[in-house]
Order: sequence, then structure tokens, then C-alpha cells
Amino acid sequence: MQFLPLSEFQNQDTQLTTRQREVLLLFLLGAEDDEIARQLYVTNDTVRRHLSDICKRFSPDDEQRFNRAQLVAHYARYRPELFRDSLLYAQSTLDLVLSYHQDAPPEQAIAHPLAQALRTVCPNCLYADKNLRMISGGRKQIQDALRHTKALLVLFSPTSDEETITEEVRLATAERLADTPCQVIMVQIDRPVQSMNHDLRYYLRGAQILTCLSSQDSAPLIRQIVERLQNQPLISSPPTPLVSTPAIAPPATDETVLPPVPIAEPELPTGTVTLTSAFYVERPGVDDRCLEEIQKPSALIRIKAPRQMGKTSLLARVLHQAQDWGCTTVVLSLQLAERDRFESLDTFLFWLCAQITHRLQQPITQLKDYWAENTILGSKTACTDYLETHILNQIPEQLVLGLDEVDVVFEYGKIASDFFGLLRAWHEQAKSYEIWQKLSLVVVHSTEAYVSLPTTQSPFNVGLPIELPEFDASQVQALAQRHGLDWDATAVQQLMEMVGGHPYLVRLALYHIARGEGSLPQLLADAPTDSGLYSDHLRRLLWTLEQYPELGQAAAAVMAAPKPLALDPTVTFQLRGLGLVRSHGHQVASRCSLYRQYLQTHLAKL
Repeated sequence: MQFLPLSEFQNQDTQLTTRQREVLLLFLLGAEDDEIARQLYVTNDTVRRHLSDICKRFSPDDEQRFNRAQLVAHYARYRPELFRDSLLYAQSTLDLVLSYHQDAPPEQAIAHPLAQALRTVCPNCLYADKNLRMISGGRKQIQDALRHTKALLVLFSPTSDEETITEEVRLATAERLADTPCQVIMVQIDRPVQSMNHDLRYYLRGAQILTCLSSQDSAPLIRQIVERLQNQPLISSPPTPLVSTPAIAPPATDETVLPPVPIAEPELPTGTVTLTSAFYVERPGVDDRCLEEIQKPSALIRIKAPRQMGKTSLLARVLHQAQDWGCTTVVLSLQLAERDRFESLDTFLFWLCAQITHRLQQPITQLKDYWAENTILGSKTACTDYLETHILNQIPEQLVLGLDEVDVVFEYGKIASDFFGLLRAWHEQAKSYEIWQKLSLVVVHSTEAYVSLPTTQSPFNVGLPIELPEFDASQVQALAQRHGLDWDATAVQQLMEMVGGHPYLVRLALYHIARGEGSLPQLLADAPTDSGLYSDHLRRLLWTLEQYPELGQAAAAVMAAPKPLALDPTVTFQLRGLGLVRSHGHQVASRCSLYRQYLQTHLAKL
């Protein structure tokens, strides 16, 4: 059989769609057509059509049409890592993981020839390119490999996704499962060490940092890397730098602890934590679970928590990662809707469609014409048909729709019931209609809105529920270090006894202390007063309780009680939604000393 040249194979491989990659990966792993269809929620005919289209793409011409066997042979020759089960592949102890984004200049000029050269000297290598990250299961395969690989080689340029690289280096070093340490080498392409974020610099302690001043001068660098692998395996001992650039810091030992060094001025915690901020804290089992779920067709994630717990910041990161995987993303905050948009379901759904259309840079006139002709069918039907016909059918990629602040709808009972029922129906449509598998939803709402609900349940209980937990002591200490504060466990404990692990309250304290605007003892003394740092936060909670006297009386009883109390289930549900109490079995107690001291004083006056 005549093989395509590597360059031609790579060119066609990079042009496969996300869905084609999902089908291809399962096919290469040995799944039959019906098994692929079951896993991807599509029909057997759809699977056969995708595989036929893939074969046609690689065919030199119509007379030399690829069959499935030829497709397998080419991928076995040029992408052998795709044939291996991710966990077994990782646990076989890879020699090397090469991490890069091959379709993004200036990495492109180095990535292709480097990957080709490495295949001749390092056959047990995983190539973590953008294509592998986009396919179903690809991210999991990379994560497993990073925890076991003997060496990690990273290409880092101004167009690289710094957050993805940070996570990969962290997995290879801080969450390593193999017994031996991982040798990390980073090749910086037109990018200085000083531009790295705080976390990446921390995880790269002791790593070899190589500098490539221009992607046009890549040949000597590639040649030297290959020579090192041939003459002295990269995995046996750390090589000396190929270009004279010192390591960021000496390797950590049992006797030396190298805390992170802040790379930015303290940020006042207001609103969303930006994607580039050094002060965002990942929650284990939350961030990674969301990123895993959003890769699935027709995913529906429901993020909930009291105010200022980090819901919108997590939403931003989920959408950013989805966009990096090739999805189209749209984010809408329902806080932007004027009150008159909630006059009727028809008005609200028209506004929703208009916002989506506008953000996708499509003409609003098409919506006006469609709505005028089809609202006789009912606004829910018109909205659904419009999304299917003019949105989902018009974009080739997966659409991830992020809906923030949906608790705004809670107070409009009839609209809320119909709207959340419509979201539920869209999610269910994917089980029967393939086109609706292209729509994924991330819905965010504050649980504080529960105080107005005469029930013990949220009005929307579909999809994967994500309830944001507070920070633990290790996360608070890490945040203190990022603010340049050399705190021991006692200082962390003192702050957490007052405010718990509430992200906003913790960060606000660290911000003011780091700026020299008070000491920890001063902050703790003033915290539960109307002149303290948290006065606005506390007065808002007090105002809410004053609007609901029965809830205020229950809160007063909890704050004054020396031990947990049992309350009416509806009251418990509402107080937990406000973030004022934590559960102890069927009983509740004050969430932190700040709430107990402040509310015990002020609720007694009611």
C-alpha cells in the first residue's frame, strides 16, 4: 500500500471536525459502528457517514478511494498513540509527552518537524496537540499520561494557552503517580520567562528552560534535542540547557520549601476573577468535573451557590476551555434584561433569541421576520424552531450557551416555569434528534433567591448539579502566599474561624492586609461591626432577613444557640441558600463567627 506523505496526512488530519474526531477515536480503539453510535448518541447511519467522509478526505482522488483498513494503517503509522487505551497507555510509563498547539504560529514551524524527528528516536511518545485535546476522551488521555510520563517537553509561545500548560505541568509534577520524578523541559518561543503566570513559575522549579529566539531558527534546536535523545536518553538524567538559560529556581528538597512568588499586585475582589488572574483558586472535583462534562454532547451543567462564591468565574473558565476545544460559545447574563422583557413569555424568549443572534454576529432582521411569521405556533415552539433552523443548523461546531444570573427569572413565576421547562425540553431533545446534541448549556444561579420560593427545591433541577464549596485551609494559605503574606497555619485558622472559607470574604481580607491597610488582629476585631471591612456584605444579609420576619426569627435562634438546631425543612433550605448556615445532619448551625456575632446583635433588635 502506498502511504500518503506525512505533511499531506497532517494537513488532512487537522481539518477533521470535532464530531469526526470523536467517531474516529472510538473507531481506532476498536469500537463497532453500533457501539460508537451508542456512546455518541447518534444513529448507525451517521457513524457510517462520518467514517466515509473521513476516508474520502484522505483519498488521493476519486479513483483511489480510501477504505477503513487504509485509514487504520495511516493512523497506525503517523498517530500510533490514538490506538491505545488512555489509562493502559499512561501506565505503561511513557518516555515523553510533547505538548504543543500545532496549528498556532509561531509553534507550527517547530512542532511539525520536532514531532516528526522525535518519532524516529522516541517511539513511546504521546503528542498532546490541539487535535487530541478536542476529541472525546483526549483530555483524559493526556491527563493520565502526564501523571506517569518520564519526561514532559512543552512548547510555549505568545499564542499558547497558558492555563492549559500550567495545568499540564502541575499534573506532571505535583500530582505525579509514578515513583520517579518527571523531567520537565520547556522551549520558550519568542516569550520571556518573566511573562509566565504565578502558578506556572512555581511548578517549573528546577525545570530546564530553553530559549528559541525565533521560530525561523528552529532547525538547530530540533537537531540538538534529537541528538540528546539518541546519545543520552532524556529520561535518564536532566540534560544541560541547549541554550544558555538558567532554571527558574533550584530544585525543591525536603529541607527547602519554595512558596509561590506573587507576580501581580493584589486585586480587589469585585466581580469575575479574570482568566489571567493569579488569584483564581481551582476547587478539586469541581473545575475538572465541569471541564469533563462540557466535552459531552448536549451537556447541561447547573452551577449554584450563594452570592460572591465564584460562580461566574467558574463559568468563564468552562466557556474559555470549550472555546479552546473548538466550540462556539455565547454567554448571557439575565441581569442585562430590562424588567419590561419579563412582561410575557413571548417578549422574554424573543429577547433571548435576539441576544444569541447578536452575539453570533448574525442579522437580527432574520429573527424579526421569523418571529412575526411563527409566533402563532406559540413562543416556546417559535424559539425552539428558530434555534434549530437559524442557529444550530448554521454553525458547524458545538454551541455552548452560558446563562448567568438565571435566578432573576425566579421572581416571575409563570415565565420561570415555562422557561426552565423549555431548557429541560432542549436537553431532552438531544436523545431523539442529533441536531440538538450540538447545544450544551451551562446555567448559573444564586441560591439566595430561594428565600422567595415556597418550596424546598430549586425550580430547575436538570443536568449535572455543581454546588460550589468554600475554600479549605490549604487553599486559603495558598492565596495568602500569592498575596505575598508569609502566614503560618495559626493565622489561616484565625481568619477562617471568623469568615470560614468564603472566597470573597477571604480574598477581601487578604487584599487589605497585603496592601498594608490593617493587620489581621485589627481586621478580626472590627469584622462583625458596622464599621468593619464586611459591613456592606452583612447589611445586605440583614436586610434580606428583615424582609422575611419568620426567616429572621429562625436565623436569630440559630445564631444564639450553643449547638446545632433542627428547623422547618423550608426554612433550612432558605437559610442554606443565603449561605448563613451549614448542615449537621438534620440540624443547622451558623456558618461562621462573623455571621453569628453580627446577626446575634442586630436580629435581637427586630
